[in-house]
Amino acid sequence: MIPEYKISIEIQPDSKQVDFVEKQLQEFNAGKIGDYQYTPLFLLLRDSEENVVGGLEGFIGLGWLHIGTLWIAEELQHFPVM
Repeated sequence: MIPEYKISIEIQPDSKQVDFVEKQLQEFNAGKIGDYQYTPLFLLLRDSEENVVGGLEGFIGLGWLHIGTLWIAEELQHFPVM
């Protein structure tokens, strides 16, 4: 008999379930490549009046930069490159 599976979309997942999935992936990766660390990264872009006009959220690990979220204010999205 073939086991049945289902995918559920979780709008507000239980933090314990999120932690479980993340831990399983870390354990799998550690088993393949050894122990490793990720460093969280959060950058803010501010204007001359200290207003936040952009931001980046992600992490650095295993020589990679992973960007989870990137936002730039609309008025800066077409800023000319000098």
